[in-house]
Amino acid sequence: MKAPFARKAGLERDAIPATFATLALAHKPISLAPLALRNMGDYLALVPSDSSQTLQDFAYQCVRALHPLAEPLTADQLAHRRLTPLTRRQDELLSQWAYPYVADQFQWHMTLSGSLQALPDDAQQRLYMAALKWFEPVLNRPLTLDAISWFIEPEAGGDFYQAQRFPLGAP
Repeated sequence: MKAPFARKAGLERDAIPATFATLALAHKPISLAPLALRNMGDYLALVPSDSSQTLQDFAYQCVRALHPLAEPLTADQLAHRRLTPLTRRQDELLSQWAYPYVADQFQWHMTLSGSLQALPDDAQQRLYMAALKWFEPVLNRPLTLDAISWFIEPEAGGDFYQAQRFPLGAP
């Protein structure tokens, strides 16, 4: 819902889980359309098969609630983000929220692969078919978003791990 960010200098670490807890408590679980496997241009992802304004609104509320906890992007970080062609709207969002794919530009997804650019078309097709077979048990079934999680990346470029899970609507 919110792109990775560095904790704002001087901010107590406890402010992050407290913000997540407040956010989660204020929202009920969200029913989503069944998941579908999609090629997102450069990677494979699972996405809801139909859009949900409730999910869009919730995602934007997450961005707004968590953004004050983030260290602003440096000029180098902004320049790096702008290496990917952005629309005028996406650049406005990048300037305001430190990420171009929020609000009306956001699409909830679960990334399944790294970049597919270096793979030949036939290898991409085999990967797609293998993912389709692997995820078949969860595809085409309704989904409920019932929690949000805080993930930590201990070192830049490293793996993320779940620090804490916050059930929606639970005290």
